[in-house]
Amino acid sequence: GPGCILGFETYDAKVRRWEEEHDGSKFIGKNCSMARQRLDCGEAYACVQGQCSPCDGSRQCLEKFKCVDGHHNHKVCVPRDLVEHFNWAHTVCTILIAVTAMLAAAAGTGGGGIFVPLFLLLLGLQAKEAVPLSQALIVGGAIVNVLMFSGDRHPNNPEMPKIDYKVIMMMNPGLAA
Repeated sequence: GPGCILGFETYDAKVRRWEEEHDGSKFIGKNCSMARQRLDCGEAYACVQGQCSPCDGSRQCLEKFKCVDGHHNHKVCVPRDLVEHFNWAHTVCTILIAVTAMLAAAAGTGGGGIFVPLFLLLLGLQAKEAVPLSQALIVGGAIVNVLMFSGDRHPNNPEMPKIDYKVIMMMNPGLAA
């Protein structure tokens, strides 16, 4: 709410625009499409079965938004704040991801088969969010492994590198297809 500093009114950084704060009569009941949800319904309302309406859960809101109780006896979508919404599930998921990443790096697998279910079950992410995040973790792990092993020598044949670059060159065209 407003405060006063040296005679000037100050407001919270999260002051919402009039369109987002009013009773929603401009948006509720309006026809919409999922592709144009932000334009048709604004950020505060969800596109449910082709009509703008209050959200029932965070999955109906836009990305990076969460469904909360609004001021007018209905739920609205508000931007998620990382610090405010960080809870025990995020802590457990972070620890499990770190352990899984270490085990996957040691085993030479990607770890994506574990990352995606953790994101879906513990964090409540949608598949379209969980899969790219998992792929980013796998790429990061692969880069770390290449940096760690690129200078090492083969244990049985010290004049050869530990990474067999001939095999990589042979597999690369198939991976690019």
